[in-house]
Amino acid sequence: MVALDADIKAAYGSYQNIRSLLINVQRRTTGNLTTRSLAPLLHKSDFVADSEYLETLLVVVPKNLQKEWLHSYEQLAPMVVPRSSQLLIEEADYLLYNVTLFKRHAVEFAQKARAAKFTPRDFTWTDDAAERDAAEARDLEKQERQLFNEVIRLARTGYSDLFAAWIHVKALGVFVESVLRYGLPLEFVSAAIRTAGEKEAKKCKAKLDAEFGYLGGNAFGRDKKGNIKDDVGEVAAGVSGLHLDYSAYCYFEFEVL
Repeated sequence: MVALDADIKAAYGSYQNIRSLLINVQRRTTGNLTTRSLAPLLHKSDFVADSEYLETLLVVVPKNLQKEWLHSYEQLAPMVVPRSSQLLIEEADYLLYNVTLFKRHAVEFAQKARAAKFTPRDFTWTDDAAERDAAEARDLEKQERQLFNEVIRLARTGYSDLFAAWIHVKALGVFVESVLRYGLPLEFVSAAIRTAGEKEAKKCKAKLDAEFGYLGGNAFGRDKKGNIKDDVGEVAAGVSGLHLDYSAYCYFEFEVL
């Protein structure tokens, strides 16, 4: 039972990890410009290509700070190419600008841009960037479906095996309790009774008490309501582990979900 439980938990943990990765990838296609993938939105012409000294950075600017960006980006760091910033994408609350500067000042520019409440985006242009993002999403979706099916399969198989083991333990309990209570030779019958709901279970218990109450002898006789008689209540309560719902026969109740 412990091994089955561990297998199911391990499979479910793997599924949750892939599910989280998939949600993050999907969020990159639906979020705003500060979080979403930029690859499908950009073109090669938006970047300075194959330059030994120059680099193009991408910066997300809140719409309410657009004027501040246009007035200040050339002074955020040395060697920014004048008038190099162009508006690439516009959304409801954010704007995406590019800016070109010397590579050796790129880190300083990004730091000062963050301090000014602009959001630099780490992005390197490649011709297949959009295709790689789409392939990653497809691969994660495939893994998610496979792991989900595996978890369902293990859960169904595990439930069956765990339930069988549980019933086996119950059967062992009935056998051991019967031997301890009635001794040898083994002259008793074990049975499983299914009832529909608590009300029917109580009726079944009352009929069993009426039918087999004699097995308890005089010490555990029951009154008309099925309770242990008052004259032995103190004795029953004084026996370690014995409760007033003690039955004259071995009885275990459990609920099947």
